Amino acid sequence: MENPNVLNTLNVLQKVEIDENNDILFYLGDIPSWTINEFRLGMNGPVDFYEVFKINLNLNHADKVSLYWKARRFVGEKFLITIDKDKMNIWKGELDEYEEQWNFFDDLDEEILILNYSKYNVPKTVEDWKNDYTKLEKRYYSLLQEKYRAE
Repeated sequence: MENPNVLNTLNVLQKVEIDENNDILFYLGDIPSWTINEFRLGMNGPVDFYEVFKINLNLNHADKVSLYWKARRFVGEKFLITIDKDKMNIWKGELDEYEEQWNFFDDLDEEILILNYSKYNVPKTVEDWKNDYTKLEKRYYSLLQEKYRAE
């Protein structure tokens, strides 16, 4: 069995956009959703960029918008993009897991026809770093409140 062609090296979905050409942009990074209580492997240190995948889909506009809203729900989740010829799959899993351990997301379990894709890195801005810190700070205080309520 051939290994899937996993495109991303960072596997936490940070944001999703539709650009002026109606391509969907997936921004992947290393910052998990701070509201999810789970241990993350492979987080050696923060990276200062987003890995961006610009995907030109073989879908009509309504289907692209539908895909955008479906994918947007999973910001902060482990997110793998695989390409096989002209088809794309989106998986929930870690890069170092076996393919058998991956799962599909609800509503994103079908192969998606694509025309082409490109991959590039975008540096994080000061605002991105501030947002990451603010989310972490909120999570810290919520955990602190839970601790004091339990006592």
